[in-house]
Amino acid sequence: MGSQRISKMKKILILVMSHETEDEVFKTYKKTWENIISINENIYPINVLFLYSKNNIDCEYMIEQNNLYSKCEENYWSSLLIKTMSGFKFFYNNDYDFVFKTNLSTIVNFKKLYDYISIINNEQTVYEGVVGTYDNYKFCSGAGMLLNKKSVKIILENENLINSSWTDDIFIGYVLNKLNNIQPSYVGLNRYDVTENTIVTEDLKNYTHIRIKIRKKNKDIYFTNEVFKKIYN
Repeated sequence: MGSQRISKMKKILILVMSHETEDEVFKTYKKTWENIISINENIYPINVLFLYSKNNIDCEYMIEQNNLYSKCEENYWSSLLIKTMSGFKFFYNNDYDFVFKTNLSTIVNFKKLYDYISIINNEQTVYEGVVGTYDNYKFCSGAGMLLNKKSVKIILENENLINSSWTDDIFIGYVLNKLNNIQPSYVGLNRYDVTENTIVTEDLKNYTHIRIKIRKKNKDIYFTNEVFKKIYN
């Protein structure tokens, strides 16, 4: 009975934008993600890949455990798109229904995310996240962007448009919204942005993902630990 239930569940790949660093803040983010994965293992049909750069590989990208390495230099702009496209290719060519692209400094509530995704009509073109505007078109924030194979297929079919001027969420918005008139939505996902004045309460359990980007002293480490405990303890 249990295996029959699992077989009907929608499969999700989470792509986490990452980079190699000795910064204690980012090491805390990574450790928190590892704890989240450990806690949720075998509960939800969700896999996680951390997106890194590695310029000395012979292929476009390679998988090592739960890390995906793209052949590019890390530069915090165009490399973000290269790494995301590699993740999308892996997603599209494997047995997943949805992909959620986010970053290390975002804590994802697996239960809330899966509860929402489980009711989405996968026959539609899915493009969801916090919506912003760039130039004259709309895009979803790269801190928490949900797509399915229909939307990812369109992005991959426009890979020839990529150049060094693009970053990830801006390019995706250009292809989906500007070129294909697909309207991004913000319906079932709900993101909370932590500030230095945030009071961590039980209410955070109601959000699909919590963004922590204060960059002031040790506040990011403090809030990462507090938010994690509130959601998963």
